[in-house]
Amino acid sequence: MRARAILALLLGLLLWLVLPAIAVGHAPQAPAGSAEPPRATVWFRPEGPIEANETYSVWPANTSRPAVEGLIWTFSCTDGPYEYEGFEFYTGGIAWIMAPLAGDLRVSGKARISVWLNSTDQAGWPTGLGAVIADVDEEGEVVAYWHSEPRSGSLPPAPSRFDFEVDLGNYTFEAGHIISFGVGVATTRRGYKVSVAFGGSRWPARAELPVLDHVRISGVSVLTPDGENRTVLYQGEGPVVLNISITDPFGNLDVAEVRLRVR
Repeated sequence: MRARAILALLLGLLLWLVLPAIAVGHAPQAPAGSAEPPRATVWFRPEGPIEANETYSVWPANTSRPAVEGLIWTFSCTDGPYEYEGFEFYTGGIAWIMAPLAGDLRVSGKARISVWLNSTDQAGWPTGLGAVIADVDEEGEVVAYWHSEPRSGSLPPAPSRFDFEVDLGNYTFEAGHIISFGVGVATTRRGYKVSVAFGGSRWPARAELPVLDHVRISGVSVLTPDGENRTVLYQGEGPVVLNISITDPFGNLDVAEVRLRVR
């Protein structure tokens, strides 16, 4: 159900986000300089697809970087036709979804989505691109979404990196919800083929989320030799065991090390 919700969202966004880019020739905007917020990297994984047809597909994503080289997935823009400004357009796209969050996740600012795209159809068909991030609840309903600025132009013949910025504002993804990331394409040619490279070291496709204190210490216990939990220790008493509980809404895949300073 959630995968199908993402496919439906991609289609809906393409109709009003990507198509105007083709009509007016909207060029990509360079990101403005600003202070960098803390970021959590979500990697687009090659295991899958979770659901797919010739036009759309859904794949997994998490904070564990893929150890393989990656893969290239090709889809065809066959959904349509849709009319805009007197032209007919066809759409297609790809999405990645995370597992349900283990806790609330606060974000503030702009996220980045990086993917590698190309097309073997080099006849100069008008093409529009856009990226989207969505919050999907436990019932598979999209409760909020944000999109990038649209861009237009022909895709290169070889995999090339495309970066999209998506302004999330100040928002909290609730525990149990999933975060999805999608890239959509619209073109005037039915069957226009688009290839997406991701899922490994050669094409490290990913999303970078502007997170706020997402890893938290939820509990600390100081255990003395007799197993008692107390904070007052006697000189020479030991060994002492520290139990530290850490919560992470992504699971614990991105907690690689914990450092402790004792004063």
